[in-house]
Amino acid sequence: NIKTLAYILDYYKINKHKLRKDEMIQLIAMYENDKNNIEIVERRRRLWENFKELNNDSFFSKFIIFDIAN
Repeated sequence: NIKTLAYILDYYKINKHKLRKDEMIQLIAMYENDKNNIEIVERRRRLWENFKELNNDSFFSKFIIFDIAN
């Protein structure tokens, strides 16, 4: 969804002002396919998964006040 795309663009420090959904997807794909960004992309993916795991945990979910879309 657009909210998740906006979070990813924010993480990569890419300006999302006035972008359509298809433009957001294209920018993310170009960024993630650039070999110079491999470490940043892998870190984001790992942290996203960690966040989802914490959010799905019955104990830790109590401490999560922010929710990223799936």
